Amino acid sequence: PPVCNADGSFNLVLSNPTGNITQYSIKAVAPNALPGFTDIVNATWAGAGTINVTYPAATAAGTYTFALTIQDGNNLGCVLTKNFSVKIDAKPTVKITANPDEICAGQATTLSIDNSNTGYTIKWTLDGTALPAADNKVSFSHTPTKVGDNVYAVTVTNGACTVTDNVTVKVRSMPTADAGKPEIKQCDTKDFTV
Repeated sequence: PPVCNADGSFNLVLSNPTGNITQYSIKAVAPNALPGFTDIVNATWAGAGTINVTYPAATAAGTYTFALTIQDGNNLGCVLTKNFSVKIDAKPTVKITANPDEICAGQATTLSIDNSNTGYTIKWTLDGTALPAADNKVSFSHTPTKVGDNVYAVTVTNGACTVTDNVTVKVRSMPTADAGKPEIKQCDTKDFTV
């Protein structure tokens, strides 16, 4: 399965090896060798299971090829090499902005994330409730109905990479006033009551 470039490692899962395996090597090979990868050479075999393989931080997204070589200790010089590939996905850059982040009841705010997330799977929520009309959009306008704090969250997925961020939009209630009857009669004095 693919991995996220932010992880910095992948697991190579091995099963049902046969023979007296004593050593293994993992090397980056053509046609698409991973730049900067440090080859694992003649590491001690610990039996069937999982080998954790690290790769350079900030590796560019892509599919890279490797070769696994195992050696049978009973037959010196007898080795088996198998090529395999690993798909590394790019971690999205996600930071929500709300413009404005303080509004009066009945007004709208615009929620945005970076345009570099276009094409990724994007899911928005408001206070934990999905906003399906905003799915896969990097920007949209919304009018929250609740007075107080409204928490918008977004989850962006690119293959094996998932990033979440949130922002709070404060909604203030509209002021109210009652000016009384439409027409107020007033005598010739300086004071009157509304």
